[in-house]
Amino acid sequence: MHIDRSLHDDLSIHQISDRFGISERTLARRFVNEIRMPIGSYILNRRLEEARRLLQATDMPIAEIHLSVGFSSASHFATSIRRRFKMSPSALRG
Repeated sequence: MHIDRSLHDDLSIHQISDRFGISERTLARRFVNEIRMPIGSYILNRRLEEARRLLQATDMPIAEIHLSVGFSSASHFATSIRRRFKMSPSALRG
């Protein structure tokens, strides 16, 4: 899926709808019908799952991980990880 290959990019609904040549509303509706969640939620979930994988399976610095999965802010990354996994990025690394 385009989203999974582009986690590090700006994945706005506008950018994705342009990429596929459909309206933002059509993309949003189709996405919810197929995936059963809003596109923004799906993108955040994919970014967090990839971050968890990288934290647990690599020695990549946390600062590189947050950028590689599309978080421009380290604090937003850490807050999102804590909210989702109930622990800090360094604790999730183990």
